[in-house]
Amino acid sequence: MKFHERLWCSISFLVGAAMAVMALVLDPWRTRLLTVIFAVWCIWLASELLRPRIRAREKRAYAGYRNRGGASRLGQQTEEVLVRHVNYRISAYLHSVFPEAKWEWETQFPARLMLHGGEGLIRIQGVPDYNYAQVQLDPGGKIQCALVRIDPFPLQAEHEEPQQTAQVETLDPQVWFEVQGRKVLEEVIADLSSRGHNSLTMNEDGSVTVESNEGEQMVAAFPSFPQRVYWQQMLRVLERAGYAAGEDGDAITVTW
Repeated sequence: MKFHERLWCSISFLVGAAMAVMALVLDPWRTRLLTVIFAVWCIWLASELLRPRIRAREKRAYAGYRNRGGASRLGQQTEEVLVRHVNYRISAYLHSVFPEAKWEWETQFPARLMLHGGEGLIRIQGVPDYNYAQVQLDPGGKIQCALVRIDPFPLQAEHEEPQQTAQVETLDPQVWFEVQGRKVLEEVIADLSSRGHNSLTMNEDGSVTVESNEGEQMVAAFPSFPQRVYWQQMLRVLERAGYAAGEDGDAITVTW
């Protein structure tokens, strides 16, 4: 029933009740009953007028609560999708060389790392001679991995004097090239070829330079680069990849 219909019904009830009191009740009760009847009618009218506003306010409050909860759930789902997407890309890196590799994040809150960029650590299984990998995430979307081995430092007996031991990093040049070297090298060569270059130099510190009118110009850098003890193996890896490579003093020269 619409409001104006309920209003006319209430007025009819008010008039009927007032006429009944006037006809059947004597003073002083007549005035008191008429006052009570009119007060009850005013209270009913006020509640009818305020009810739509109260319902509208409740609906807005409920909608705001749902929206806040929905935004929170949406943000969490977005982070989960982002982490899964990056996980698949890291798995593709590892499986290209080690099909049986499995891994898990050692870095807490990897989603923050993916949003802002930086370096994280993952624990890997199924990769001979390695148990961790450093993952470099770029806010622009690039991902680079470097395999490492981390062993616990052996505790020495109290009566033994500590001895300084030089740690030599174990590295497979073929793995390094497939995991992080190939992509950087192909991108640099594609850019240089488009500008007329046909050679570049990979320096011991990981920087990549080319000759220009102003001298050597740095065009890229590897996050890590094999030590010189591995350079002969690196030359064979580059040759198998289709490049002409040779050791030139403190650097490796690559031509195409």
